Amino acid sequence: MASCMLRSFLLGAAMLSLCWPAVAQDADNLTHANAQKAAMEKATVSLQAAAEKAAHENPDSKAVSVVPERRDGRPVAAIKLLRPRDLITAMEPLN
Repeated sequence: MASCMLRSFLLGAAMLSLCWPAVAQDADNLTHANAQKAAMEKATVSLQAAAEKAAHENPDSKAVSVVPERRDGRPVAAIKLLRPRDLITAMEPLN
């Protein structure tokens, strides 16, 4: 398992932990890291704010993963939300 830098945020009553790769282990990891970096360079909204918004818009859910991406040239966050019976993905704009 690759090492990571772990940051935790309080999200309502739950704790959201985000893990960033500390060192890219191979070319595929480096490609993904560069894509995420490119998305965040264009972002004006934090990943934490996007996760909080998605959780607020989906009652009884908790954000468990947040990944920056680019869709049609725009930065978005792919947020995995854990609900009582399933796991869903919400997309939130980062600008």
